Amino acid sequence: MTARPVVVIEDNNDDFAVLVRLYEHIDPTLELIRFQRGDDFMRALRAGEVTWPSYVLLDLNLPGPNGIAVLRELKGDATWGCVVVILLSGSARPSDVRDAYVAGANSYMVKPLDPHPYREQLSVLHRYWVGVAASPLGAVHE
Repeated sequence: MTARPVVVIEDNNDDFAVLVRLYEHIDPTLELIRFQRGDDFMRALRAGEVTWPSYVLLDLNLPGPNGIAVLRELKGDATWGCVVVILLSGSARPSDVRDAYVAGANSYMVKPLDPHPYREQLSVLHRYWVGVAASPLGAVHE
């Protein structure tokens, strides 16, 4: 079974290009749907332009509303509040990690600088959320 798309909310073109290359090794059939701003993602969500993803990779530092603000808005939505959201950041500051979990993040991942461990971490994350964890999709559409 092919995984549902992964939504990536990332404003940096280089960081997104790295994700694309890494996911080509993890699952070459996987579709990555990119938004450069969190508010654009929320607008598309409300307009019904986004299908239910396997999970959302959300950058912490975004133009406009930052990742925490987007996360709070998403988790406050009656339908989309249970979508899996992984905050992806270069910051390992304890306050950023804590704020993400308080706002409802399912996971917080610090982006490694070296692509090899980054690919391995993303691979583990992907296998878990797609192949191990029960998806909230069925519960939402019961």
